[in-house]
Amino acid sequence: MSNPSSSLTILVVEDDQMLSLLFSNVITRSSNGQYSVARCGSIAQALEHLASLTIEAVLLDLHLPDSSGLHSLTTIVEQYPDLPIIIMTGTDNDELALESLKRGAEDYIVKGRLDGISLCRAISHAIERRKTLIEMKNLHDILHKERRLEALGAISSGIAHEINTPLQFIGTNLEFIKEVFSILDQSLSACDAIPCTGRTSKESENKMRSLVTALTADRMTALRREVPNALAEAVEGIRRVKRIITAMNVFSRTGCEQKTLYDVNRAVRDALTITRHEWKHIATTEIYLDDNIPLVPCYPEELSHCLLNLLINSVHAIEDAKHTCSNGRKGVITVNTEKMAECVEIRIGDSGIGIPQSIHHRVFEPFFTTKEVGRGSGQGLSIVYQMVVKHMGGSVTFESHENQGTVFKISLPLHAIETEHEIAL
Repeated sequence: MSNPSSSLTILVVEDDQMLSLLFSNVITRSSNGQYSVARCGSIAQALEHLASLTIEAVLLDLHLPDSSGLHSLTTIVEQYPDLPIIIMTGTDNDELALESLKRGAEDYIVKGRLDGISLCRAISHAIERRKTLIEMKNLHDILHKERRLEALGAISSGIAHEINTPLQFIGTNLEFIKEVFSILDQSLSACDAIPCTGRTSKESENKMRSLVTALTADRMTALRREVPNALAEAVEGIRRVKRIITAMNVFSRTGCEQKTLYDVNRAVRDALTITRHEWKHIATTEIYLDDNIPLVPCYPEELSHCLLNLLINSVHAIEDAKHTCSNGRKGVITVNTEKMAECVEIRIGDSGIGIPQSIHHRVFEPFFTTKEVGRGSGQGLSIVYQMVVKHMGGSVTFESHENQGTVFKISLPLHAIETEHEIAL
């Protein structure tokens, strides 16, 4: 017999007092003290118990005085997403059972069909499945974070170069402006000896002429012409650094649990900024962004990560194509966004080597890659699929022809829909 103090508490939510007591007795007796039972008859009471007690699992009747149907389930799931819930019902309804599982229930049982041992087994399995699901979700989150860091690490030297280049000409231009100011200061220092009021002496007139001569000299005229250009270049350099840092903020931040309305065109521009050093020597870019696209419900950091993966893949495909031909010309990466009837499409195409028809069906498989060791882990496209399809309710498709190139298309719904990711959360 187990020590009651170490037993796990199961909450039975059933408004029929006789059935509630029956379930309580059956669970307590059949589990040999492994489980203790708390009982209540409404959703309001259930939430009070969950707030004050450590509950390991819930047996939930769908017909209660203050709630009915799947609303009873979603009410608890929304507040306690990691809690295993077993639906209890008096009728065998496959459609209701499947919908219950989609909305977060761990199991669906028909009252009167289970004996005590089977009921305790169902509770035990529900608890273990939920623990496993939570562990898998945590591992999945770690994998995504590691993959994001891996992707950023792979292009970190390029990002550093992209930041260093504008910083260098900012510094050069500021040194030039400093030198100009020194020359100008020397010329203007003659002003200190010129009287501001009263009659001017011959000496003052000579100093005035010297000042005018200095300020109108060919060198000074050239410097005055070049200073605005230097200032403009410095300002543009600061803007470039700011754009890179702003784009990096999206990639490096921790993912949020709720979808956010986000500008898809901004995500595209940020991804192109981050990957610029990867493609600027390999390909030219052709960018066509639909300015009429509304904000799209999505996970911004995940969408940005998907675009980064697809752009890097395009670069690799073009590099592979260049190895097989000797024309020396740059490849082409095309990026399009377009508002459709119910979704927004993002298309990223390349003039690369293409994907052999024989492996089209394996493109989104985890860890499948045709790249040499150290150049790809085989996770990029599978994570793109996971993020877009499973997390954001969209779709990822592609068209590819060997030695002609590939186009990947991401479609994101304009209206938020419930996804597997949100149900798991």
